[in-house]
Amino acid sequence: MVIWIRRAFGWWTIGPAVATLVALVAIALRFSAPPAGEIALTSLGGLALLLVVKLAVRTIVSPEAFGREERMFTFVMLLTIGMGWYATRQWIFERQFDRLVTEQQTQLKLGVVELSGHILNFLEARRREAPPPPQPATWDRDELAILRFDADTGRRFDARFGAQVLTARNLLAMRGLIDRDLDRFYRHPGDAFHIRIVATRLRALGDRVP
Repeated sequence: MVIWIRRAFGWWTIGPAVATLVALVAIALRFSAPPAGEIALTSLGGLALLLVVKLAVRTIVSPEAFGREERMFTFVMLLTIGMGWYATRQWIFERQFDRLVTEQQTQLKLGVVELSGHILNFLEARRREAPPPPQPATWDRDELAILRFDADTGRRFDARFGAQVLTARNLLAMRGLIDRDLDRFYRHPGDAFHIRIVATRLRALGDRVP
């Protein structure tokens, strides 16, 4: 029985498994996209468990061969395996967190730039629908039509983009990206001139996202 156990947990038996797990960890760490992190963690846990079992079996099967130096060596090895597993695990978690932060930054940058573009397209569409400039003969009526059109543009902007602009502005502010002109007009810009300010300042802040 003892001989069988020694053979079952000898290096010739578990060596290929150890080598495979080490290779899986090394390969997974070269990639940052999922599921590389989960593969690395699982392989690392399996590797640590296999080495601990190997040491434990050697200690139990051959207790007579373990003097003071051997026991100290076993303790140091167990401690090294545990610390190595923990340190590598923390490093993998930190790498996954950094990847998540980078993805969020990229999504925010692209989202803000895209939102700015949609607002400018909205203004261009409204410009093509705008009433003509006031004429001397109908000045008051034409001016009133322009004021009504500007008010309608503001209402449409609030309904279509208000919530998105608010979210984008808050996410940018959380990262320390603040613009005074944007803060003055982003809630209810009211007309095409101020809406354009909101769009251009959003784009400027979006370009500053790392």
